[in-house]
Amino acid sequence: MESTPPVPPSVEGRIGIVIPVYNTGSLAFRAARSARVALGSTENVIVVDDGSNDSDTLAVLDSLREEGFHVIRQSNGGVSSARNTGIQQLATPYVIALDSDDEVTPDAPRAMGEILDRHNDVAIVTGGAFEVVDGAEYLSPPPDGPVTRSAMRETTLLAMASMFRRSEWKAVGGFPEGLSIGEDWVFWMRLLRAGGKVEILGTPIARRHLGEHQVTRGYIDPRQSRRAAALVRSENSDLYAGQEVELIERLNAAELQLAAYRHTYRHLDRLKARIRRFLGRR
Repeated sequence: MESTPPVPPSVEGRIGIVIPVYNTGSLAFRAARSARVALGSTENVIVVDDGSNDSDTLAVLDSLREEGFHVIRQSNGGVSSARNTGIQQLATPYVIALDSDDEVTPDAPRAMGEILDRHNDVAIVTGGAFEVVDGAEYLSPPPDGPVTRSAMRETTLLAMASMFRRSEWKAVGGFPEGLSIGEDWVFWMRLLRAGGKVEILGTPIARRHLGEHQVTRGYIDPRQSRRAAALVRSENSDLYAGQEVELIERLNAAELQLAAYRHTYRHLDRLKARIRRFLGRR
């Protein structure tokens, strides 16, 4: 009598969701519970507290532990560090890195996982998203047309809640630590540079809550976004071949802007220099 072949694990059992949290208060409830609904349990949902010091956030994290979520606490190292910490704890082949102010839609993980099951050459599965602003919900459509390195050489086109393979996350060194803006862009480009393709799901994969509580709301350090862009350019220099004139023009514009800044604030710079000299004599 032939033995019955083993039943493969469910799609949800092979998908992990990592949620980095830093002083986001009750937002983490919504993100974590959406992940639990989508996967059917808390088993493969990891919440990483990136050194929060806000009492409301710490209380929320305690409540999530009581609900059965795996909550890891680490010293503040930035969003990439938190994501990498969580992914290291997963044993699932597929991963979603979910921002703490977003929700994953209930059917998206299964649908994205099934695409990765069928297509070994696909590294990333993405899709559109619902965007909630002041209580009104809008549909942000997915990328229009193929998503390639060339298409993403100026900015990312992918939702943060896109799915990728853990093995390929490991192969490219994880999310780049030390960046607070554009780290996902660098990561996606590394996956594509390794030869992976992007598949677009026809239904929304996330619900993004935009507004005063948004994680990326507020001042964005332009130095961080420029660092991300510089990293993408240096790691994908082949995409910019033949664009020397354009790059020189950008460099010239940047130098003119810096010169204007120095001219505008020259008196302040001189005053600061005098103060330093004065303090140095004491």
